Amino acid sequence: MTLYAYAGVEVWAQAVEKAGTVEPEAVAAALRAHKFDTVLGTIGFDGKGDVYGYEPFVWYVWQEGDYAPLDPVRILDTRSTGNSPIPGNGAVTLDIKDTSANDSWSLDQTGYVLTSTVTNTVAGGYLTLYPAAAARPVVSNLNFGPGQTVGNLALATAGQDPAAAFRAVNFFNGTAGSLDLIVDMSGYFDTF
Repeated sequence: MTLYAYAGVEVWAQAVEKAGTVEPEAVAAALRAHKFDTVLGTIGFDGKGDVYGYEPFVWYVWQEGDYAPLDPVRILDTRSTGNSPIPGNGAVTLDIKDTSANDSWSLDQTGYVLTSTVTNTVAGGYLTLYPAAAARPVVSNLNFGPGQTVGNLALATAGQDPAAAFRAVNFFNGTAGSLDLIVDMSGYFDTF
């Protein structure tokens, strides 16, 4: 989902640039009149505003067995004993394999459905999820203000280190203040 949201931001930014303004009617006209390069490929919009893809565009077609839903399982809560809040401009790395109490998920999965909730926020900021060992992207998955409790669903790809039997996701706290993080998993993908 992050890639689709990021592609949407890319398209909007390109349309604003082509329109030369942020005025909605001009941007909408630019969307209908041009093609846009995104992380997923080149897309365009027809007169009704429906998206169409040019080759090579990645339209993912879910296959039976690709997605395995779970009853939500709490896999991280920094408020619990032994954990501590994520410091400002700091990150926590969550080893997905270590969270499997019943081996429902393992190193074989490539994507996870996670609900991340921030609470006890000291300052306004953002949270970014990204694969361990990967560069942190410039987009956020969750934005919040001081004192807010906010949650958001995200599809996350975990970074992999097969030699260490390690599959992990980083959670970056993009604020000057600390926060607590709660992460629940509600499914996984065998192929993502």
